[in-house]
Amino acid sequence: MYKKGFTLQELLISMAIIGLIAAAIAPAINSIMPDKRKAMYMKAYNTLTNTTNEILSDPSLYFTKYYSTGEPLCSGLGCADLPVDYAPCNETDWKCQGTIFKFPKIFATKVNYVERTSPVPGSIISTNIKTIDGIDWTFKATKFSSTNTEFDVIVDVNYKNTNTKNKCTYNSSTCPNPDKFEFKIDNDGGITVIDPLGRAFLENPTEMNSIREDKVRAKKIEAGK
Repeated sequence: MYKKGFTLQELLISMAIIGLIAAAIAPAINSIMPDKRKAMYMKAYNTLTNTTNEILSDPSLYFTKYYSTGEPLCSGLGCADLPVDYAPCNETDWKCQGTIFKFPKIFATKVNYVERTSPVPGSIISTNIKTIDGIDWTFKATKFSSTNTEFDVIVDVNYKNTNTKNKCTYNSSTCPNPDKFEFKIDNDGGITVIDPLGRAFLENPTEMNSIREDKVRAKKIEAGK
């Protein structure tokens, strides 16, 4: 028995219907999928906090010198001295002395880096580090003295992604899908999360919330709610 097949017109109509259905359900599927950047963000945040605590709690790296009166000569990240036998910082062109060099360069020796760059002459960018997990770290000294040294840290959680639309920190209208997140490290090693999306991530650090839920919360934080 002869069976009639699909005509070209019917096939095109069917494809159009399938396309409309896919377009309609794609946003819903995307809204419930966990954001991989959150996992990378949490990894970067934990690396930053744990490594900072490890460095500052090591008396061989950040030891306090005192005046003859007993008053401390320096404190926290402002203590520029470094033991001369700290081998990772004795490599050629990788000296760690100085308040704007010491902390980020020691940080590089504590992580699995694949690339690290020394500061450009005349720049206050202390150093840039790329780690094996695809994270890029840029340390910028905003204050530097023996009593008060602070850093801004820009973390690109996916530096291998070349999409320029993602190479920015979060803004709900201009950069809703960032790869970069901003932190501040104070003189005592305290870490402040600057961007709203990062703060939204940290409110539920163990739950890989949907992209939509995190962004909704980030907008509220951005608006001061």
